[in-house]
Amino acid sequence: MTNAERIEKLKDPKQVQAFGLLAQKFQAVLEKAGKRNCICLTGTKLGPEWTQLGPESSHWATHLTYILKPNYEPEPEYDKVKVLVAKGVLQCGGVRIDCLCINPNFAGFWSKDGQTHYNDAYVATAIYEGVEVEAWFRKE
Repeated sequence: MTNAERIEKLKDPKQVQAFGLLAQKFQAVLEKAGKRNCICLTGTKLGPEWTQLGPESSHWATHLTYILKPNYEPEPEYDKVKVLVAKGVLQCGGVRIDCLCINPNFAGFWSKDGQTHYNDAYVATAIYEGVEVEAWFRKE
């Protein structure tokens, strides 16, 4: 089962069970999503109801049932490849950086000074000024 399938299953209140009874891979999906993206089945005087969770710092109670909010989408994950100068040309994984934009998974350049850029001219300037730059590619 893929993570996407686990996410969809964890959104369905009819298919979930107490956190402590979930397989570790399902628990890991909930933990990665964080409590801000979950709702919890709690008991009230009127019976069970789904409620918004408290702060992130509280632990995951093994006896409670959690589901992902219906609109939850995981943050994309990225492969990061350092941009280097090779034979006087800026390259990333053996590809000139001005050719990276044709890769459908290319998400941009990130520099160690905290900036995200889509312009290879900035990358050239940053590299020659000694700033480390990485190209980010969305993982499939």
